[in-house]
Amino acid sequence: MESNLNNAVVLFGVGMLAVFFILLLVVILGNILIRVINKYFPEKNVRNEKPNVGIDESIRSALNEVVRKVTHGKGQIRNIEKIK
Repeated sequence: MESNLNNAVVLFGVGMLAVFFILLLVVILGNILIRVINKYFPEKNVRNEKPNVGIDESIRSALNEVVRKVTHGKGQIRNIEKIK
């Protein structure tokens, strides 16, 4: 009986480790794929954007500063719309 319990625990441990390493491999390969796609096939901005009218310049500059700090300089505001 003890041998069966030992075998079950070992089999459980090996199975859990296998699942962990397979999921880790999926995450690593997914990140590599995302970086390669973003590097060689960047998204083109083809939207016809209208200028932000009616937004106070101080509010716009404050929002730009918040986005810059949160995204560490990588993000930008493209359009501001009022939700009705």
